[in-house]
Amino acid sequence: MGESIDVVKLDVHGVEKIRYTATPLMLDFRWGYALVEAHFALDRADVELFALEHGDRMIEHFWSSRHFNVFEIYAPDGSLRGFYCNITRPATIDSVSIAADDLALDLVVDTAGNTVRLDVGEFRSLSIGDDERRRAIAAIEELELMARLRIGPFFRLKRAYREAKR
Repeated sequence: MGESIDVVKLDVHGVEKIRYTATPLMLDFRWGYALVEAHFALDRADVELFALEHGDRMIEHFWSSRHFNVFEIYAPDGSLRGFYCNITRPATIDSVSIAADDLALDLVVDTAGNTVRLDVGEFRSLSIGDDERRRAIAAIEELELMARLRIGPFFRLKRAYREAKR
């Protein structure tokens, strides 16, 4: 596995919006899954339930068969801040890059499992077909269910919630 991989966020038309370098932790081409580590490069971003700070560690999950990606956000002290999930077209994953077309709709999950949908109006205004719109809505509903059940990447919510209660 290489020492770095490019992560590329494309808009709904396939135009590159953001590109950054990440460290691959797992690339499974057979199952169409990538797990990478990156660090938040902006100064600060408020995302409703928490804020991302410069230097926050992000563990990012991408799938070539799912209409979303999931970012686990950790503070510099190692504590879980929460999750940021992008609704996308399935990712294209290879040994040098991961790319996904963003469909505007996002989900934020805090350490207690609370969820907030972001950019709903922007999503509604996208010029996409009815099938793709249904897949995007199904994807965000799947993420909300996974967070509620604390499964998939959200299994860490149980531990984070207990630690926050101490």
